[in-house]
Amino acid sequence: MKLNKSDSIGLFILEDKPYDLAATRRLSEAAQYNIIGPAASKEEALNLIKKHYRKISLGLIDLRIPESANNPALKSENGLEVALTLKKHKIPVVLLSTEVYPSILEIAVASRFSYLKKDDIEGEGGLIQALELTSLGYGVFSETSLLELNRLLNIKKQSVPFDERELTIFKLRLKGFSDKQIGTKLGYSASLIRKKLPMLLRKIGVSNWIEADRWYRDNEEALKNK
Repeated sequence: MKLNKSDSIGLFILEDKPYDLAATRRLSEAAQYNIIGPAASKEEALNLIKKHYRKISLGLIDLRIPESANNPALKSENGLEVALTLKKHKIPVVLLSTEVYPSILEIAVASRFSYLKKDDIEGEGGLIQALELTSLGYGVFSETSLLELNRLLNIKKQSVPFDERELTIFKLRLKGFSDKQIGTKLGYSASLIRKKLPMLLRKIGVSNWIEADRWYRDNEEALKNK
């Protein structure tokens, strides 16, 4: 669906990478959106939204961007705050990311955002189609996002996957205890703990302890009742 100039909508762009920004602008202009911005940091984005939110009909938000232009190398998931600000004005949002973050994916679903992994976008038409569908009120998810969402749903359907001993080991590891320290505290050898830890990760479907920490925070209430 091509938009006529008279029917074009205001597209707010948050993107700090020059190459991605150039591609995004080219595609957006090809679809005849009126581009607002672009912003390259959370601080700049929030200021632009405050000034121009009445002109914005759709947001295209890179998830990992700097807090401010003063520290361009210091990036985190600041785009989420910008997306939630747009949501307050009832503006639909497409989130872009180089990887899919489970905790943010759940927020995206609850907020009815679209969530696309950049590498999953198929050609120039893929992004334009996602923008058009999002503007019509549909949530669009890339292949990787859908796979991760399915994994999260399957985990939530399960009971807490740990027995009492495993849960104790899991919590101690998240607190930074070493294999030896955990073993000493619980009366096991360090080698047994070392073998057990990868099994705990597999039980919750994650590959590292950063993801395990996110999983724990997402399921903390259920674990308290264990």
